[in-house]
Amino acid sequence: MRLGELSARSGVPISSIKFYLRAGLLPAGHRESARQAWYDEEHVDRLRVIRSLVGAAGMSLERVREVVDSGGTDDESFAWAADLLGRRWTLDLVRVLAQGPRRFVDLRRDLPRVSPTVLAERLRELTAARVVERERLALPATSSVYRLTDHGAGLVPVVTALEAWARRSDPASAAG
Repeated sequence: MRLGELSARSGVPISSIKFYLRAGLLPAGHRESARQAWYDEEHVDRLRVIRSLVGAAGMSLERVREVVDSGGTDDESFAWAADLLGRRWTLDLVRVLAQGPRRFVDLRRDLPRVSPTVLAERLRELTAARVVERERLALPATSSVYRLTDHGAGLVPVVTALEAWARRSDPASAAG
């Protein structure tokens, strides 16, 4: 696809795409001639990531460069993270656990619209992904608490940025 179609598909203006190309945030297209290049789906995906990091997360271009250069946006890793975090109630659960450890019953109280089955499933998924850990309380207690791991705590800025973006973007909150 040419630059105009890349802009339309990614939602990023042509001037921004050219800037990202010059800044090295976006790899060059496949050269067809001295003045024309062809772009593919990887360019569309990368632009969406850059737009999300700059726009919704409010990252500086230097920080975006660090994320991109660290390999933090390769297709498989990004797809895995998007799949894990995109499941219903997952980010809500991370948001609650960012406030501190919770027992299962506390999570049920804090997330009343989540069924116990779905809550248990999300906790299992996040535990398997090393985002959450389960810790048995010392006797005489007979329960466990769930908390974010250090790895999971890395999601707190993402959730915070998403909350800020939602407040700015929600038509209901803008009307009030």
